Amino acid sequence: MLDCRHTFRSHFKIQALAFLFFTLAAFLLFTRHNDFPFYYHTDEPSKAKQILTGQRNFHHPLMMLRSTEWLVGLANIPPTPQAVVEAGRDLSGFFAALSVGLLLLLAWRLGGAFAGILCGALLLSHPVLFELAHYMKEDCALLVGVAATFYSLSFYSIKKSALSAFFAGLSAGLAVSGKYIGLAIAGIALIQILFTTHGKERWFHALVFLTAGLLIFSAINWELILNLTGARSGIDNEFKRFALRAEETKGEFKVKYLNSFGNLISVPILIGSAIWGWKCWINRRSEPLFTWILLLFPPVFILALGLAPVEKERYLLPSLALFCVLGSLGISELHKLGRSNARIFATLLAVSAVAFHIPLLVKYYIAFSFDDRRELIAWLRDNISGDALIACDNRVKLAEARGSGDPVFSFPQKLLSGQSSVADIGTIDDLRAQGVVYVVICEQYYRPLLKAKKNADAQSIARGRFYRSFLENERPLWESPSGPIAYLHPGLKLYSIPP
Repeated sequence: MLDCRHTFRSHFKIQALAFLFFTLAAFLLFTRHNDFPFYYHTDEPSKAKQILTGQRNFHHPLMMLRSTEWLVGLANIPPTPQAVVEAGRDLSGFFAALSVGLLLLLAWRLGGAFAGILCGALLLSHPVLFELAHYMKEDCALLVGVAATFYSLSFYSIKKSALSAFFAGLSAGLAVSGKYIGLAIAGIALIQILFTTHGKERWFHALVFLTAGLLIFSAINWELILNLTGARSGIDNEFKRFALRAEETKGEFKVKYLNSFGNLISVPILIGSAIWGWKCWINRRSEPLFTWILLLFPPVFILALGLAPVEKERYLLPSLALFCVLGSLGISELHKLGRSNARIFATLLAVSAVAFHIPLLVKYYIAFSFDDRRELIAWLRDNISGDALIACDNRVKLAEARGSGDPVFSFPQKLLSGQSSVADIGTIDDLRAQGVVYVVICEQYYRPLLKAKKNADAQSIARGRFYRSFLENERPLWESPSGPIAYLHPGLKLYSIPP
């Protein structure tokens, strides 16, 4: 008995140390170079405004905003948009790091130390998680709720108690507080409770689960609850895209994200997932319902995203993270076979799975470490007359840079900025007549215009013609190509107005 207790304590200590190591390492990595200007991102300015003014648009539940407000108050952070957004980015990094630790524990619990350590390494090195941890967005807040829910359900599948149901409810409440799509996670958790218990225990555990979920959701989202109109509007905003997709396609289902398999979800991870799926199928008579939920959720979630009208990589984050768990479990099963060939193959799969992430992770890390707009402004200060007039696309963000008050982004030249496109100011002749000497254009904006269809509206055609006149006939004085992190490297080109 004493030996069993000693072994248990030893394993618990190792597991706890692994959790702390990977969580801390992830937090340090995920919060590197997250101090770029807040106005580069499409959504971050509105989030800073909501925190500074106390007004809410309820496009998402309030976990991200409320936690940032708490951090700003506790750490006495200056009430400026930049400082608030950087605090929110740190919290995104914290949520992402905590997700790494929780999913490591989940893989360890189901597959042992090999699976847990491999899962931690896969998540720590995952480039998509690294990128999304740098934005004050709800994706990582959702992920930590998803990770906590699956970890709690793994306990409930072994010991069906009211306490396990309570923690599952708290976790599901966090998932719903991250994003409205978390309701699907909560629904799956409730299904497991209802279908794996019987009699009065079933309904008691379901009640405990729902009560815990409502408690944590209410504590975080009390403003949303008191403003039901805003809540309804926010939920409509989250789900109306599904209705729009159905209307646009007239019920046709289009499979998306197929390129994610083999790219964002590497071949070694897919092989590992298949191995674990096959093992579960062989033992299907003894496998709990939780096993099938964990196995099926990642691919089914990706298929469900095919209904959404907008295809964005960040929507895949829960599936990408859980595929790392599945891949780790499968590779661990191969390693457990004991045969030398199987162990060698498992080791090669594990190393190649982590190595697959590294090149893109390094690319993203480097991309976050420098800023094209800052380099453009430095070039303007050093090479262009201070009394010159510059016109630019709105996405170049020169007006916001000047208004930030940061001396690094100051420049003496006069500025004209189009409402969206520099072409909105006028033709090249119009610009010349107004005294414009230089034009800065943004590839992130003009690229779609160059691919405009024949039935495009007249304004889009005119804008495309405007950009082609520079791209095809003039040589840029300064340029930076678009990069993997579009917010910092949108593709900028500086031209002089031809005489």
